[in-house]
Amino acid sequence: MKIYTADGNENSGVDSAGKIIKNNPRYFWKYVKSKRGGSNYPNVLKRGNTNFSDGPSICSAFNDFFKSVFVTPTLSKPIFAHDISHRLDNISRLNVTSDDVLKVLQSLDISKGPGCDGVPAVFLRSCAANLVLPLSIIFRKSLEECTFPKIWKMAQIIPIHKKGSRTSIENYRPISILNIFSKLFEKIIYNKIYPTITRGLPKTQHGFLKGRSTSSNLALFSDYVLNNMEGGGQVDVIYTDFEKAFDRVDHDILLLKLEYLGIHGDLLRWVRSYLTNRSQAVVLGGYRSDYAHVPSGVPQGSHFGPLFYNAYIFDIHTCFSNANHILYADDKKIYMRIRSASDCELIQNDLNKLYNYYNKNRIIVNIEKCQYIIFTRKKSPIIFPYHFNGDVIERVEMVRDLGVIFDAKMLMTDHISSIVSRSCRNLGFIIRTCQPFHDAVCLKVMYYAHVRSVLEYASSIWSPFYRSHISRIESVQRRFVNHLNKKCYKHKSTASTYVKNCRIHSLLTFEERRQMLDLCFLYDVIHGRFNCPELIERVSLCVPTRRTRHTPLFYVPTHTTNYGKNAVFSRIVALHNKLFSKIDLFIGSKHSYKNNVKSFISKL
Repeated sequence: MKIYTADGNENSGVDSAGKIIKNNPRYFWKYVKSKRGGSNYPNVLKRGNTNFSDGPSICSAFNDFFKSVFVTPTLSKPIFAHDISHRLDNISRLNVTSDDVLKVLQSLDISKGPGCDGVPAVFLRSCAANLVLPLSIIFRKSLEECTFPKIWKMAQIIPIHKKGSRTSIENYRPISILNIFSKLFEKIIYNKIYPTITRGLPKTQHGFLKGRSTSSNLALFSDYVLNNMEGGGQVDVIYTDFEKAFDRVDHDILLLKLEYLGIHGDLLRWVRSYLTNRSQAVVLGGYRSDYAHVPSGVPQGSHFGPLFYNAYIFDIHTCFSNANHILYADDKKIYMRIRSASDCELIQNDLNKLYNYYNKNRIIVNIEKCQYIIFTRKKSPIIFPYHFNGDVIERVEMVRDLGVIFDAKMLMTDHISSIVSRSCRNLGFIIRTCQPFHDAVCLKVMYYAHVRSVLEYASSIWSPFYRSHISRIESVQRRFVNHLNKKCYKHKSTASTYVKNCRIHSLLTFEERRQMLDLCFLYDVIHGRFNCPELIERVSLCVPTRRTRHTPLFYVPTHTTNYGKNAVFSRIVALHNKLFSKIDLFIGSKHSYKNNVKSFISKL
């Protein structure tokens, strides 16, 4: 398939695609699909030893697999650490106003596709003024009767590949394509109940919460590990994995926990109606399976899904009397400094309590995916056979944690090799696919979205300190800049250095950009943009004991190794004090601060 304009000119179609990509990098994949044609799925898929090759049987096989993981709700009551009656901030009724409806209609992202009802977002947004009244009536009626409309509980499922072989049905997860009116209604209720539910969540949960992220999770964890390693310590970390976590949520247990967190009365009955009697059908390649009953779980792709899952495991922190733990939704790690074998036994005691918690809450541990890693500089660390109910947890030398690969020595070599390889593949794909494009801005937009983003994800956590690692990362941009010169300007660079060559194209080097991103991270911490007090606790202001000509803003602890020097907070505050102290960190917006830093770097 080729892209043509109305006058039949293919080149004009390419130019048109390039213009769209400038403003919407996601359109690149539509362009790629138009060039490739065909499906993203293999022609033959298998489940177990059975092969499926035609559309209807593939859809049915996917749906059979997805519904096989469901659990039947139980009436057994989970054990809480506190009594429900102690909660005072309860909500039992909600009111939906016309302003609530208008606000969500006007906030719709028109670039996204329609829901399972086929209604496009652009229609709802364009007709918002006329739809406010009827939708307000429907939403209020639903809340008054504590009943969620049945037709809105019918979801279409798109199988999304996770990892492993693409031919195996077991390697896909279900994403729900919901009725667009259902999602509008959800968003209104979500905004109203979010403060009440999240108030009761533990501070160790960083997943799907405003002001917390993978960055806040990894920053706290890596800072703990590196500072303990500097002193010659050993940190044991156990990573746990839940089997089909979102699909196995027991509705009865979830409702009890929501009640504890403050959802009561008619609102709780409405939530029960939302959760129960749902159905789903797999849609693929123009085919659709039969609808199947969904007795458990929270819809993946909904607004409520992540919030309700966080509520489901909100009391998991009660399992830990000794070890530290931190979560990102269902991704959990348990860690502790080890001084003797007795410390290992303390961790095991917490693991035993955690296993009992999982059983009571009908959470299944995937022991094959649980991992145990020792972070230490010692040649002979203390090794302990951690286990869940007798099943020993595998010890590994490196682990992927929320997209960052940590090795046992925390040298980040494996992570840097991984992201450089991936970004080189992405860059090569862009160069091959975009042969018709000659617009430098368009090429840079795709480079930013699909190459640079890979090399900068969570860079404050893994920022390299070895020159060889820094050079490997820069080699990717060297290749892109050379391609840009030859493709768009028909010449090789005349700049004498790589840095000057980057400046010609208004680019910073990756090393310079990591400095900028580090300072932006510091800005977010100082200004409370992270809803995580533990982060600001890691930053100390310098209080001089005597008058001097220049007093640094931040206190930088003394370190004797690269581990301590390169720990997130020590490295960033030292960078600020050394090079960027003249840029005011406390005045202006983040955007203006970032521009000031970028301008300062460009002049160095």
